[in-house]
Amino acid sequence: MGGDLPDDGGLLAAVTLPLALLYREAPEVYGLTADATDAAAPSESQGETTVPGLAPETAYRTGTFWLFTAAGACTAGLGTGLLFHPFSILAETGVGRDLAAQFFIPLGVATAVFNVSTGWLMDRAPPRLLLGGQLGLFGGMMALLPAADTATEVWVYGSVFGTSQGMQQALIGSTYAYYFGRRHHGTIRGFANAIFVGGTAIGPAVLALGPDFLNGFASILWMLVPIPTLLALVSPAAWATDWDASVLRERG
Repeated sequence: MGGDLPDDGGLLAAVTLPLALLYREAPEVYGLTADATDAAAPSESQGETTVPGLAPETAYRTGTFWLFTAAGACTAGLGTGLLFHPFSILAETGVGRDLAAQFFIPLGVATAVFNVSTGWLMDRAPPRLLLGGQLGLFGGMMALLPAADTATEVWVYGSVFGTSQGMQQALIGSTYAYYFGRRHHGTIRGFANAIFVGGTAIGPAVLALGPDFLNGFASILWMLVPIPTLLALVSPAAWATDWDASVLRERG
């Protein structure tokens, strides 16, 4: 198997390196426009075309950035913890391993469906409202998980978990560009991603404190429920009060 690695590396280089030569910057640089906006004026040169967006330091000072970043870290961290310990958590409610394994079926299906459908919803509803719904589902799922002891409840658990995960992936994938523009999207999103990765490292360890110190997962799950619940309440409030409106208008 090790002998195949050089061939695989060569194949990867042969495919990837030519693609780098075909890479193009933002469409505005080439006289194109995104999302059906008005076309650039013919007199506007390629060099003068500017991709809209806020500077990273401006984005980092907004409540909107930290709302979505905190929500992403919460869902990524606690979601990773739940995926690390699915059999142990469900075993505490009396669910056997064979039934617990069925949880992954609705999880995968719902994640795929809501990853796609949330993109459609984002064209029709404010992302902060969708975030509130996603976090509400996630918090409710955590609160009720210690009571899941039937096949139906295991499938509902997988479905709700998948719905929440799919929505979160679509929201996080789009909202930084949606609110802060695309000019510095890589820098802004990269900083947020570093926080998400930290969440995935911390979440499983925090959940593991349950069986180590609290006689099971139920107590630690209930102790953590207020985190997504509070964020779920803040999200629609941020939409209703139009957080950061004056700053976000500057993104172009």
